Amino acid sequence: MFAALLILMVAGYLWLLFTIARRGDDTHFDNRTRFGHPLVFSLALGVYCTSWTFYGLVGTAATEGLSFLPILLGPVLLFVFGFRLLRRTLKITKRENIRSLADFLASRYGKRQGVATLTTLILLLATVPYIALQLKAVSATLAFLLPEHSLLLKNGTFLIMLSMMAFTLVFGTRRLDVTSYHGGLMGTIAFESVVKLVALMSVAVFAVALLNAELIDVSKDSNVLEGSLFAVPGREEGVNWLNFLTQTLLSACAVFCLPRMFHVTFVECLSENHLRIARIIFPLFLLLIGLAVLVIAIAGDWLLQDVNVAADLFVIALPMRYDSPGLALFVFLGGFSAATAMIIVSTITLSQMLSNDVILPLYLRGVADRNGLREGSKVSSPLVIMRRATIVGVLLLAWVFHLTFPDTAGLTSLGLLAFAVVVQLAPAILGGLLWQGANAYGMYAGLAAGLSILGYTLAPLAIGAGTGAAGGSAGEAFSLSTLLALSANVTGLIVGSMLFRPKLIDRVQARSFTSSEADGGRALAQAGASDILHGDLSGLLRQFLDAGTFRRIFAGQTGGAEARLSSDIIDHAKHALSGVVGVASAQRLVEDLRSETAVGIEDVVSIFEQTSKALQFNQEILSASFDNMSSAISVVNAELQVVAWNRRYEEMFSYPKGMLRVGVPVAELFRYNAEQDLLGEGPVDQLVHKRLKLLQENRPYKFVRHYPLGTVLEIEGRPLPNGGYVTSYDDVTALVQVQTALEKANVELERRVAERTATIQHINDELMKAKGEAELANRSKSKFLALATHDLLQPINAASLYAGSLLDISAGENRRDLSEIRKIHGALQSAEGIINSLLEVARLDTGSLKPEISDFPIDDLLRAIVDEFTVQLKPGCTLRYHPCRTWVRSDPIYLRRIIQNLVSNAVKYTSAGRIVLGCRRRGRDRLEVQVIDSGSGIGLADQAKIFDEFYRQPMHRNLEGIGLGLPVATRFSQLLQHPLRLRSESGKGSLFAIELPRVSEADVAAAVASDNANDSLDSGSPASASASRSLGLRVLCVDDEQQNLDALKSLLRRWNCEVSMATTSSQARALAGHSRPDVLLIDYQLQDVDQASEQHNGLVLAESLLAIWDKGSQASAPVMVCLITGAADDNLPRMASVRGFDFLKKPVKPAKLRALMDQYQRRAGREQQ
Repeated sequence: MFAALLILMVAGYLWLLFTIARRGDDTHFDNRTRFGHPLVFSLALGVYCTSWTFYGLVGTAATEGLSFLPILLGPVLLFVFGFRLLRRTLKITKRENIRSLADFLASRYGKRQGVATLTTLILLLATVPYIALQLKAVSATLAFLLPEHSLLLKNGTFLIMLSMMAFTLVFGTRRLDVTSYHGGLMGTIAFESVVKLVALMSVAVFAVALLNAELIDVSKDSNVLEGSLFAVPGREEGVNWLNFLTQTLLSACAVFCLPRMFHVTFVECLSENHLRIARIIFPLFLLLIGLAVLVIAIAGDWLLQDVNVAADLFVIALPMRYDSPGLALFVFLGGFSAATAMIIVSTITLSQMLSNDVILPLYLRGVADRNGLREGSKVSSPLVIMRRATIVGVLLLAWVFHLTFPDTAGLTSLGLLAFAVVVQLAPAILGGLLWQGANAYGMYAGLAAGLSILGYTLAPLAIGAGTGAAGGSAGEAFSLSTLLALSANVTGLIVGSMLFRPKLIDRVQARSFTSSEADGGRALAQAGASDILHGDLSGLLRQFLDAGTFRRIFAGQTGGAEARLSSDIIDHAKHALSGVVGVASAQRLVEDLRSETAVGIEDVVSIFEQTSKALQFNQEILSASFDNMSSAISVVNAELQVVAWNRRYEEMFSYPKGMLRVGVPVAELFRYNAEQDLLGEGPVDQLVHKRLKLLQENRPYKFVRHYPLGTVLEIEGRPLPNGGYVTSYDDVTALVQVQTALEKANVELERRVAERTATIQHINDELMKAKGEAELANRSKSKFLALATHDLLQPINAASLYAGSLLDISAGENRRDLSEIRKIHGALQSAEGIINSLLEVARLDTGSLKPEISDFPIDDLLRAIVDEFTVQLKPGCTLRYHPCRTWVRSDPIYLRRIIQNLVSNAVKYTSAGRIVLGCRRRGRDRLEVQVIDSGSGIGLADQAKIFDEFYRQPMHRNLEGIGLGLPVATRFSQLLQHPLRLRSESGKGSLFAIELPRVSEADVAAAVASDNANDSLDSGSPASASASRSLGLRVLCVDDEQQNLDALKSLLRRWNCEVSMATTSSQARALAGHSRPDVLLIDYQLQDVDQASEQHNGLVLAESLLAIWDKGSQASAPVMVCLITGAADDNLPRMASVRGFDFLKKPVKPAKLRALMDQYQRRAGREQQ
């Protein structure tokens, strides 16, 4: 069940990720959209926290204490104190149209393909094992959660890897332009960051709660607390500052050096404002992660001492150890999110670098010379195939690495090793940003030196790494090796750059990356614009902008060439110019106009290079967009010649080979289409002339044309600003067919809806009628059953009283037929039990039972039940009771009925052996009452049936009863909301248990004062010694059944009572006028034929009789009243109690009546004294 739930949860989570990504990719982005919000960008930076952070940092904190902090501290320090460096990198990335970390380094170091290739291979070398590490983390957690599911463990990680591959293939290659904002990817990564943060914080809160409970249990032992819980692991050994500072440096450099972090931080950043907001949110995110890691590590070290589990798995072992599978599943999702986020982004960035910087150049080198410029320029389809192939290759390579991954390698050690490899790019990155003299030769030298030392010194450590973080001497050696490699790298960069003379392109790019203009043109923005002349700016813009844009910039400008321009016009000009040559070049050109300085050779090269890049980029975008449109498009110039079209236009009209060419008159195409009957009916010349005239009018048009073969096209034409037309052709055949079908279907649907509505209405009327009849029949059945059981109880009441009287007489006379009399009495009690069960079922069906919840000691109730059933045990069977002093909250009457039925069931089916009645605590506030017997037991097939009404096991059908005991107990337990459970095995006995809420000690103290003192009347224990004592009371009995009166009279006279009887209210009033009794025993339901016009019952008549007696004698003792009835009304005991009356339920047990009469006699004696 747990495994199935885990699979469903992972599948649902993956579906949710796909949904978020699809929604994000279908949205147009700017800074104001939901997926382009700065908060999304800030949370997406959480891709930094992988499964290493989620699991491995907890292990580091548990084993080395605060040594886990550097991994989180480095990025925090960089975002807080190194923001200017981040901002400069962002502006360079946007200005240079940089798409990846390899592109960044290649652009900085002379746009060399070798730099990009080398960078890509280094990142591949470091990232593929790291992706495998994420797969291993998922596999390890699956193995911990589902150790017994070997098949799932074997294939689960592979299936998850395939799902990540599908996600990356769908959402990582939808657009070739990787510099555009990927809202689906960013939204998904931000969502996963929230999931892993909430998961870690949830475990931390859970751990705090567990620690609090532990503190309460061991609070008396202060030495234990001081010596273990509050001692941060690793504190005794102190912090290794060399490791601490080295890891802080590595983690800070990771923002620049890890491909996923560079991509999210710089490539996907929409604006400087996003980075500024992330400067606050991202450090807070890492702070919360660190706090949660510390709490979980402390709790795991304290609470999991007796569990053999790796410290890396504390975060998921805590909820599993303390029975919180739901939290464990959520924690697995958090770790799963941490792993998948890293896999997705890293795979996308690697595929972009491999396809763009390694595979694509080789492809173009082989294709360009063979196919020419036209074919060589259309590389969109091969590029998509390349990226998809590299995605599959990278993930399969990571999977192979995962299969051969050494089991002894710990998450933290391998994570730091990957950091050490990629951080070797840090000198080249930071040196390229800060030192203009750095060049590609120095970068090669530095990387060669650093990687050589790193491979030589860290290879033994990597091979011998343990499962946890590298610590002690190994950790120190790791830090020393990394620092030594970085030092050699920096030295190589400096020496190599100084020994080799840079080329012109190196100097141009170095100046572009390191000049103050990289930080933005703040001085230019703040300077005045009045010193720029109209003639100078217009001369500059004419070289780069088209005529339409040029006219819009200077619209409304007056004055000649010497007129000075306003700041608004200059800002507009810079914006238009930056779209062609780039922001930095545009600002530089405008600044040169102001300062009248010459442009250096580096600036000239940079300007035209950026212009060429912008033009090439715009051409690629236009070509890709044009060819991939679903609409057929053709463009006609002012001379009505075709100058452009897309692939869909060729497919739609199928012109003869050679007809469709640049410069062909559109009239030729019109004539061809007219001859093919594609322009409608009429002379060909007339059809052609009509369409040429429409184009010459230079106004938009739109119409729908039906073609002979059933094709329907929607044609829309719009005039171009400088003359000519762009026309789009959309095939709407399917849409028209669907519309026609929908119209027909709508008519048919309306007809069918009307028919079905009438049918449903008829069925609904019939169902309502049947429901009413069924409810009426059920009410009639319940009413009949209640009335029938009441009428049956009347003779049984009389017979029970007679049998009780006979038992008293026979016991004193030692008669030979005493056994038969007892059997008669037992049979009457059985009949009474059956009728009471039927009555209870009827009252449950009608819903008239309303429990009255109170607090009471369970011991009193259980002892009474034990006393009741001890005398019913079979020879060789014992009933053992374990006393319980606990108070419970329930309805004592209904609860007693439940336990009576359970004990009765045990007594009935246990011929020999032992029956045990006792209680067990369940948690802090629950109590379970258990009835255990060694009887015949219940087979598995019968366990679900025995709670059905009237069902009895075939082997026990010869025993007395009708099969209502357990069903009634079940119905009462549901009414009281007390869970009832069964555990049994055929031939080995049964256990029935009901779970109750316990009462706190404070509530017990409050309830003791209001404890009911009349429990002795309900015990049902037989009167023994008092049965022979003479009562000497005057008793008036009122009942509309003469046989009940005769039975009462017989029993009361044996107790030496003077008995008067009345069957009607008039008789009772007449007797009240002549004599005053000591006791009034009166029925509730009186069929008073003398007063048929009035509504009479026992309560009303008793009050009337008391009023008569009170008038007759003020000094006499009050008459004691007991209401006796078999009516099924739960309110009668309360109504009698309010009036000061006692209450007995028919059939009346002689013992209870005798106990009540003894009480009346004692009360009468005290009042006479």
